[in-house]
Amino acid sequence: MTDFLNAVWSGSGFGSLYGLVALGLVVIFKSTGILNFSGGALMAVGGVVAAGLGAQGFWVAAGIAVVAVAGVGAVANLTVMRPLLGRGLFPGVMVTIGLASVIEGTSGILFGRQPRFLPDPIGVATFDLPFGTSMSSTLAVALGLSAGATVLLAIAFKRTSVGLQLRAAAVRPEVASMFGANPGRIFTYAWAVAGGLAALAGALLASLTVADISIATFALRAFAAMIVGGVDSLGGAFLGGILVGVTEMLAGTYLGDDFRLPSTMVVLMVFLMVRPQGLFGTPEVVRP
Repeated sequence: MTDFLNAVWSGSGFGSLYGLVALGLVVIFKSTGILNFSGGALMAVGGVVAAGLGAQGFWVAAGIAVVAVAGVGAVANLTVMRPLLGRGLFPGVMVTIGLASVIEGTSGILFGRQPRFLPDPIGVATFDLPFGTSMSSTLAVALGLSAGATVLLAIAFKRTSVGLQLRAAAVRPEVASMFGANPGRIFTYAWAVAGGLAALAGALLASLTVADISIATFALRAFAAMIVGGVDSLGGAFLGGILVGVTEMLAGTYLGDDFRLPSTMVVLMVFLMVRPQGLFGTPEVVRP
């Protein structure tokens, strides 16, 4: 029972990190209709930048990293993604794959590839939980931040003018423009938000393990979380991350560490075959 519960607590925490990155992926998809494969690179840059500022303390370092990587996301949209507006899904996907390589390579040149460390957020290593179990304080903070970000973004999309413009621009950019929305500016906001969320996940991961550019592969789980939860569902991104994280930790606990990533891929394939819209995504309507 202790091993099981520890795996659930840790899986929920790591899953919330996947969920943070997946939230950014969903924001971009909901506003632009593009599947973004550069989320892992943005997360890695955030972790490296935050760890490089670790002497300033976690929250200052993480805040600077969030702002910096949000800027990277905004610049990426303005310089690379904006020219692709209206050209369909495939060109956008391929460009985000190339963008990830460019971001990773540039970051390696600027910051090097040596591992860096970041202090934990609240100065307490672990929290004791019932039945002799415990949870990393960083993972607990990650869980709270991810849940809070999910709620705030859901409110923003439904209740704020920018959120409504994002939704409108994703469906019909030309119609949204007629009603005063600026799709280019709105899409830049989406990329900035995605960059900031990815950077926060990278900073939290850096306080758990180490930060270097190679942690970009971590975001494979975030993509799985997005698919499992539903590509257009903010709440689904969070819950999908938790499901993926718990599945992965249980597989590692009972089958061995080598089965963690394969278990994630199995969950992803099952959802793609059985429920491609994910847990909370909008089903695609196919007309005969």
